[in-house]
Amino acid sequence: LFLEVAEPCEIDGRAVPQGTTIWAMMQESCRRSSELRDVIGDDWDAWRPRRWIVEGGAGLRSCPPFDDSMAFGHGARLCPGKLMS
Repeated sequence: LFLEVAEPCEIDGRAVPQGTTIWAMMQESCRRSSELRDVIGDDWDAWRPRRWIVEGGAGLRSCPPFDDSMAFGHGARLCPGKLMS
């Protein structure tokens, strides 16, 4: 995910000037998320499709804030096709 810095900021102790393009590593962000690990576990590299299914098979597990923004983006860069999917 490519993002452009709207105003000067600091990321991990480094100054990032306005207008700089940064690349957000979404997979790594998810791996480091304690909320997501609590829902689906730490064994990301294991093939375990049942991790996404609610106990008893009544649907998919929920993990806010990832539920509605990972696939379609968020805010000003929201995918226009989100409501049609």
